[in-house]
Amino acid sequence: MSSSYVFLLCIVFVGGLFMAQLHYRTFGSDSLGAAGAGNVPPVNRHYSSGPEALAPRIVKLSSSAPLPLVNVPAAEGAHEKKLRERAAQNAKLAEFHPLEQVKGMSSCLFIMDDTIRLLEWLPYHYTVLPLEYLIVGIDPHSQNVPRLLQVLDLWKKNTAVTMNITIWDDDQLYLKDVPYDKAWKRKYWLDKDHRVMNPFHNNKTTLEYKSQEHKRRQNIFTAACFKEHHLAGRDWVMNLDTDEFLIPNYYDNADEKEQANASSFLIHYAKTEEGMKRDRQEALDIREHLPPLTQRMTISELLQQAQMDRCLKIPALNFTAEYRVPSSTGAAADHDSPPPFRLSTLSQTRTGPKEGRTTKVLLDVSRAQLNYLVWEKVVNVHNPNKRMCGWNGVIGSGTDYISSVFRYHHYVAGTLESYLERSKDYRRRESSKELLEHYFARTFESEEKQENTDIFPWIDWFEAKVGKEAVKELLYDPLAKRYADMQTELRSKLSPLDLAQVEAQLRLK
Repeated sequence: MSSSYVFLLCIVFVGGLFMAQLHYRTFGSDSLGAAGAGNVPPVNRHYSSGPEALAPRIVKLSSSAPLPLVNVPAAEGAHEKKLRERAAQNAKLAEFHPLEQVKGMSSCLFIMDDTIRLLEWLPYHYTVLPLEYLIVGIDPHSQNVPRLLQVLDLWKKNTAVTMNITIWDDDQLYLKDVPYDKAWKRKYWLDKDHRVMNPFHNNKTTLEYKSQEHKRRQNIFTAACFKEHHLAGRDWVMNLDTDEFLIPNYYDNADEKEQANASSFLIHYAKTEEGMKRDRQEALDIREHLPPLTQRMTISELLQQAQMDRCLKIPALNFTAEYRVPSSTGAAADHDSPPPFRLSTLSQTRTGPKEGRTTKVLLDVSRAQLNYLVWEKVVNVHNPNKRMCGWNGVIGSGTDYISSVFRYHHYVAGTLESYLERSKDYRRRESSKELLEHYFARTFESEEKQENTDIFPWIDWFEAKVGKEAVKELLYDPLAKRYADMQTELRSKLSPLDLAQVEAQLRLK
C-alpha cells in the first residue's frame, strides 16, 4: 500500500471523527444512530425557562426540510460574571465617605534635575493620594544630583510628614541582572559607565541612540520598582513623572459631548461598541459621585470603596504653558502680592481636548504574581506591564477618557524656569533660539480655550494637613530660592527681549 493511499485514508478517518463530533455537539447523542434515516427527530438542547425546561423540546421535520440552526447561548464565563457583579456593586455606590483607616499609596519616579517640579509634585501627592512609599531612580545624566538629594532630605527629616523615600542613585541596583531586552527586540550590554548600550548605533551622539538608551533604562527601572513595592507588601502604585498630577476624573457632561462618538477608539483600543458603552456606564456610576478636592477625600479612600481592575489606565489632560498669576491663590499667596515663584497647578489652567491618547497606569501589585513583575513585561512607561494591563494600542498608550475614573493633569511645558533645569535632556538644544523654539513647540494652542481649576484646593488641604511652618520649609522657601537661582541662569542665556516675548505670548490677563 502506497504512502499516499495511507495518508488519504487517515484524512478521511479524521474528517469523519470531526463531523461526528460536530453532529454530536449540535444535536446530541440521540440523533447519531439514525441521522441519515430521516425517521428519528433530532433533539434540540436549547432549553426554555419554566417547568417545561425539564424535558427536551422535540421538533418534527419532514425528510425534505432543512435542519434548523440551533442557537445555544454561551455560558457566562468567570471574567464576564466578575465584570457584571462589579458593575452592579459600583452602581449601588450612592456616595463616598471618609474612612477611619486610609492606606498609603506608592510611587515609582525616574527623575533628571527636576528640582522645581519635584518641589510641587511631592506635597501634592503626599496630600491627595496620600503618597507614603516612594522609590526614586535618578537618571545618571543628571547634572546636579546633590540638589535633588537636598529636596528629598527635606522630606526625610521634617517631622510633620511621614513619607518613606528610597533613593536609587546607582542604576546598577536595577540593571545588574538584565542580560537581554526582549521588549525592544535587540541585544544590549553595559559599558564601563553602566549605560545601556545599543549595538546597532555607530554614532552614539544621535538623538535616536540617546532616546533608546533613556527609554530602556526607564523600562527596567519601572519593572524593578514595581517588584520592590510588591515584595514590601504594598498595593496601589503609580508611575507619574514630575509634571504629572493624579486627580479624580470629575464628570462634566457639557465638556464630554465631544467624546460621545466612540468609533475612533474601537479599533485602536480593541473594544467593541457594546463593550465601550458598558465601560462608560460603569465609570459613570462612580464618576457622578466623586467628591471634589474641597472635601479632602483621598484617592486611596476612593480606591478602597469602589471595585476596580488591578490595572487602571489613566488618561492625560494636557495643560498649555499659558498662565495667569492671580492676586490670591489660597494658601500659596500672602493675599497682598503673588509669591516669587509660580506653581503650575495653580497658574496654568488652559487645557487641550479630552481624548485619552496618552496614558499612565495605577497598578495594584498586591494582585500580581511575582513572575509578572519583570522587565520583559514592560512595553513602555505608558504600559509598564502588558501581563496585567493587556494590549494598549500599537504604541502602548491610550484609553477612552470617559471610561476612566481618574485622570492626570499633564503640564506639558511647565514654567520656563522648570523647563530650563533639564539642560541635559536629550531633547534639549543649546542655543537660546533653539531653546525657546523647543519650549514654544511644547506649548500647544488651546483653540477652544477650556479652563480647568479642579486641582486648586490641594494647596489649602496640604497646609491643613502639615501646618504653615512645614509648608514654608518644604515648599515655599526652597522653591523661592530655586526660582531666584534660575532667574540668574535665564538672564545669562536669554536676552531681555526673549524674556519679554515669553511673557507677552504666555501670560494671560
